[in-house]
Amino acid sequence: MGLRLPILLIFPFLPFPIPILSVSVILLFPFSYYFFFFSYLPFRSIAMADHQSPDNAQGTGNMYGIENLASAALASRVSQPTTTATRPAQQQQQPQLATTEQELWSILQQHDPTQTLNATAAAAAAAQSAQRSGSQPATAQVPAVSAATGYPGYGYTAAAAGYQYANAMAYQRPPVPPPQAAQYQQYQQYLSYPQAAYAGAQTAFQPYSPDFFTPSPAVAAQQAVHTPAPGSFGTPTPATRVSAQPTRQSKRVRIDPSHLREELTGDDEDEDEDDLTPLPKHETIPAQPAPPIQLAPGVRFVMGTHPSALTGRPKSCIPNIFAKDWARECVEAAINSRLPPYALSKDEYNTFKGAINHVQVTNYLNIRNAVLWLWLRNPLCPVSREEAFGVCRDDRFVPLAEKIFEYLVRGGYINNGVIPIPSPLEVLGQVQPERSKSGKVVVVVGSGIAGLSAARQLEGLFKHFANKFPEDEELPKVMVVEARSRIGGRVYSRPIKADTREQLDLGEGRESTAEMGAMIVTGFDYGNPLGVLIKKQLALPYHHLRETDLHDETGQKVDKERDVRVERMFNDVLDRAAGFKEPRVQPKLVEGNKWDLDLGRDPSSEGGKTIAEVEKGEAEIPPMSAGVETGISTPSNESVFGAGLERMTGRPWHATGTAGKIPPIEALRRIGFEVEERDVETFQPRPADEPTLGDTMDAILLEFKELAKLTPEDMRMVNWHYANLEYANAANLRKLSLKHWDQDDGNEFRGAHSMVVGGYGQLARALALAPEKLDIKLRKSVQTVVYSDAQTMINGTMYQQPPVRVICHDGDVIGADAVIVTLPLGVLKSGDVAFEPALPEWKMGAISRLGFGLLNKVVLVYDECFWDREADMVGVLREPENGKDPMNQESYVDVRGRFYMFWNCYRTAGKPVLVALMAGNAAEAVEKEDDDVLIEEATTVLKKMHPGKHVLQPRESIVTRWKKDPYAKGSYSYVGPKATGEDYDLLQKDVDGRVYFAGEATCRTHPATVHGAYLSGLKAAKEVLEHFIGPINVPTDKHIVVPTEIATAMAKVKVESRRTQYKESWTQKAKRLKRERVQAAEEACEAALVEKLGEKPMKAKRRPANPFLVFQKESWSRIKAEADRIHQERTGNPNAKASRDEIRALLGKAWRDMSLDEQKPYREFTESNKAANSGSVADFNNQLLEWERQAETFSKTFMDAALAEPPSVEEAEANRMAAEEKAERMRLMEERKRYAHLYGPQSDDEDYEDEE
Repeated sequence: MGLRLPILLIFPFLPFPIPILSVSVILLFPFSYYFFFFSYLPFRSIAMADHQSPDNAQGTGNMYGIENLASAALASRVSQPTTTATRPAQQQQQPQLATTEQELWSILQQHDPTQTLNATAAAAAAAQSAQRSGSQPATAQVPAVSAATGYPGYGYTAAAAGYQYANAMAYQRPPVPPPQAAQYQQYQQYLSYPQAAYAGAQTAFQPYSPDFFTPSPAVAAQQAVHTPAPGSFGTPTPATRVSAQPTRQSKRVRIDPSHLREELTGDDEDEDEDDLTPLPKHETIPAQPAPPIQLAPGVRFVMGTHPSALTGRPKSCIPNIFAKDWARECVEAAINSRLPPYALSKDEYNTFKGAINHVQVTNYLNIRNAVLWLWLRNPLCPVSREEAFGVCRDDRFVPLAEKIFEYLVRGGYINNGVIPIPSPLEVLGQVQPERSKSGKVVVVVGSGIAGLSAARQLEGLFKHFANKFPEDEELPKVMVVEARSRIGGRVYSRPIKADTREQLDLGEGRESTAEMGAMIVTGFDYGNPLGVLIKKQLALPYHHLRETDLHDETGQKVDKERDVRVERMFNDVLDRAAGFKEPRVQPKLVEGNKWDLDLGRDPSSEGGKTIAEVEKGEAEIPPMSAGVETGISTPSNESVFGAGLERMTGRPWHATGTAGKIPPIEALRRIGFEVEERDVETFQPRPADEPTLGDTMDAILLEFKELAKLTPEDMRMVNWHYANLEYANAANLRKLSLKHWDQDDGNEFRGAHSMVVGGYGQLARALALAPEKLDIKLRKSVQTVVYSDAQTMINGTMYQQPPVRVICHDGDVIGADAVIVTLPLGVLKSGDVAFEPALPEWKMGAISRLGFGLLNKVVLVYDECFWDREADMVGVLREPENGKDPMNQESYVDVRGRFYMFWNCYRTAGKPVLVALMAGNAAEAVEKEDDDVLIEEATTVLKKMHPGKHVLQPRESIVTRWKKDPYAKGSYSYVGPKATGEDYDLLQKDVDGRVYFAGEATCRTHPATVHGAYLSGLKAAKEVLEHFIGPINVPTDKHIVVPTEIATAMAKVKVESRRTQYKESWTQKAKRLKRERVQAAEEACEAALVEKLGEKPMKAKRRPANPFLVFQKESWSRIKAEADRIHQERTGNPNAKASRDEIRALLGKAWRDMSLDEQKPYREFTESNKAANSGSVADFNNQLLEWERQAETFSKTFMDAALAEPPSVEEAEANRMAAEEKAERMRLMEERKRYAHLYGPQSDDEDYEDEE
């Protein structure tokens, strides 16, 4: 119901070095290297850990997760893969680490040999079956891996060990015989299937020596340190892959965590006085290209220069598990991607209705859900087009899969976040073209989460669709302008400066911070995009939050029974008010066959007309059931208490108005109140003209107060829930629309609420820095956005100005082709940023009607905890001030939100920190009160809550005043009395195709949340891309799926065409004979050239010109002996040898210690060498130029004469037959062009051209 968690969107600005994804060790956890390497590369078989601790839900994963993203895909440890649903929980064994065959057999001896043989046999049979069905050799490993690791009833160790042995065979290393000869014979039998199944592995991994699988001492030591304990979280680790493109030098970004704080955030004493340096200067290290490898066309290319072995053939990415189990995982993937698993979303319907029919909706959903499954399986590795093709069950659906893949990429459902995205040319291993012309420019105004999300997504989209832009034009550039001296906007993790007696170690690089704004992740499940970012890509540790009891101001806990009773009554009041909500119209969407989708199969029939054609007739699309739009069914509520309110966030999880069907007296009796019979008037909205939630609830509560004979304590408890609801909406309830205040109801994510250890600001910093830093201009406040056409006269010539000009207060004017405005709604309302021409009336109307609320905090830092460290939050009931009537609801309006809740941030901040919330009218009052008054009041409340405790003044205190912040002017949006949910859509809509908008106030489904801001950035990026390259090219009046009859005929033609290639055609013979004739002439020419002119001049060997290198060569033996002696004395080992680095260091020191006179002989020697080198180079160049001039003339004359001779009789006959063969082939190609729009482009092997 939309009481959006007041995540204040105030993105913290992390003051500690965000260790941007460090180079993690290969935590095979604890798979052997063989098994990990072979299983991960050909298939996305490594699932991300859930990062949840059943004990304290405290993340312990390494935060340094961004560092190596630019160079390698990441995978984490395997805990309990979802692909092995049939394996009993008690049999989820942790495989032992084996690095040699000897260790492998030691492991096998510890387990049931029969089960081990069965697991290995399953892997062998699966690989053999895949190889026989035509799979590429490397791809045949995919089902083998799945079969081995998924063998039910045994666990990982035997399967891993058995499959390792099979992999060892691929390296043609002699296997180590097991103890029993019979067992060895059985293994030989199981592994006797065609060795071609591993030929691809041999080719793909040939650059790596077998030593790769044995960890170095350094890696082994890191594994010992970072291996997670049971119940803790794993750390993403890089999965090494082979380079398919040795000519391209990718950049591996390395950011030094120790300098990141100074580079990005500065040392903030006060936000308005920040002195932040520009974004980080990072070291770029060219990745070393691997030797060239011949890979089949369409091979997957991942993470810059690292491909996988997948080939993009249908079924190549379908795991070898039960279809029903995989289908269930695909359905869950759709739900976790915010898409309905059994129906087209509204946008999908509009995009594909002209290209598929109602039956093919099931095919579409099967492919779409499977692609989403691939992404969520490992979101550290972009999904490729070839992988999308690989989840198809038939070639006919490849064109559809290609469009689905593009749709998901554009929409930000896959391939987003902080991972590098390869361009199409990089995927194909081709050289990037030289782009001489300047490209388009996009300016993003604001570096909050929405702005960073939009900028980061645009960077990825522009690379992904690089081939859609002109070849001679640079890719569009993205620039972010930020008025503050920090990034993050309303997410601001301010560093705690006070030294406290009690502290927690948050981990290397993490600093104690306090959240000034956004604080809570409201559940990672059911599609929260922050789950992918925080848990899987960044591996940030987090702390699950738990609710606690309420306390009266006297310090006494509220009676639990009374607490539950009053809370149920409040929920009933809220649900009765919800009965006046505007009925929500469910969209008419097209559903697939749920039975087929759950069984993981495609429909047996093909259907008829497309959806659009059917709709032109008489068909009506059946309405979708409630909750299908998001893939989340609204939970039924059999309770009479109607709505439920989360204490942590103040957000109602369910408010449908069903409580209004039960008479108030009966409802109160069921709740537990003693109520006398009497007449009760029907409740009406209040006020009548513009009803609000607060006024209507007050009217209902007034009646309930009389019926239930509430006490002052009951009234205090009810108003605590009022305050919590005001916290969720950042406004007094009397400012909320009665009919639309929770228009986003039903879109909430599930799962425990959490806080990020070390600060929410790590998210903002990660988006700014990874995989490459964004172009962010700090302290660049915008004055005006001009989006009209204009011309400028320069030196008598008229020039067209850019479509958008962003004018800053410092006088700079930034030209752009599009601008994304992510300013907070409060700033838009204030008019501080002007638009020329003025924004249209419909846009200004939405800005005016939507409300922008306020939530403030008082942060208190103490020397030590005097409160319960295990309680994450404590609610406090407030009494009316100045002797006001405790039974009068008006007495609580101003006081109920003052210090009504204290958050214990000890586990996430690392220091004794309490954060007091100020909600409703209390938040407004904070803007006008002095800090000392607030701190004194907070101390008084805490002393009452903790009688007998020694509550001192805090060591440090921080008070937020977001309304006074000129760049925020508030906290987050709410639905005002005149507003509706449509106003969020209007605020998001672009103006004139040039000005786009993003931010939490533009996200109708998730307003007032961090994840809503992030999603709005993804949507804005999609619209800008569409403005530049156009929408997806999906047919609007013809099928995109190839009919079965046509596909069968096409397959026959293709098979026949390929069959002829097994013997040499006339065309091939003619080319071969000509090639042989030319080659013979070239060889004769080369021999004649040497006889006439002699050998080509060779460059003289250069003499050494570096005096230090001369000294090094002369002194190496002497210095090495000295280095060995020093090393032996230091280690106490008489046989120890110094490393090369130690020898080089000693050489350098010896050279530096030499006097100029001692160095003089070396310098004189090298100076004479330099002079000699210069003379020899000049002579060589002259000789070479003359030789090449004469050789060119001679070669041309010789070759012209040789090729002028008529071809042989055999070659002439081959040329005649080749011409006839080409004519026949062209006729066949013309026939096939009729189906080109259905079957896609033809393969290269059918493209024939005559050589010149």
